[in-house]
Amino acid sequence: MPTIPLVLLVDDDSTTNFLHKKLLQRLDVTDDIRVALNGQEALRALQQLGQSPWADQSILVLLDINMPVMTGIQFLEVYAQLPAALRRAVVVVVVTSSVSPRDRERAQELPIADYLDKPLTQQQVERVVAQHFAT
Repeated sequence: MPTIPLVLLVDDDSTTNFLHKKLLQRLDVTDDIRVALNGQEALRALQQLGQSPWADQSILVLLDINMPVMTGIQFLEVYAQLPAALRRAVVVVVVTSSVSPRDRERAQELPIADYLDKPLTQQQVERVVAQHFAT
């Protein structure tokens, strides 16, 4: 399986972040896993990465929908307005427990690569990596 230079987990739930991090480590998908607790922190992280040596590296963002401060939908609305150069190597995948059809419809109108149900599984990770990070 190809490796991803950086994975950014965006979720306010520490248990979910712990479990997803362990899964990614077990699958040896990446050596660098970072966590943002809401959309605002994630935007800040992406902007900092865009001005660093990571600027040309592939980044997988695993994004929850329901979070305080800035939701996943709000993140995506702002993210869609970022310069294309900052977004070109970023793959955003929504990973949520939301069962709201409205959340799914709205997310799919925005720049996402996939919409998955929590918890993240080995099969989901393998599919995302194969579809978006195969060389």
